Amino acid sequence: MLFLKVRWCCIPRVRGCPVCRLGMRYAKTSSQQRQEASNRMAQILLDMDPSSFAMAHQFMQGMQQQ
Repeated sequence: MLFLKVRWCCIPRVRGCPVCRLGMRYAKTSSQQRQEASNRMAQILLDMDPSSFAMAHQFMQGMQQQ
């Protein structure tokens, strides 16, 4: 669930963060590629340590408010 929340808070409003850039690419791909991209993003998020994940999330929310 966490992963979905991040993905959608990213598209299409924010353009700066790497997760969003992945997301932009994600939106333009076929459903099979989309599944792969989604798995890759989930993996990236799982690999992040919690503190950097929290920072990335705060950053995304800050970008949205501008």
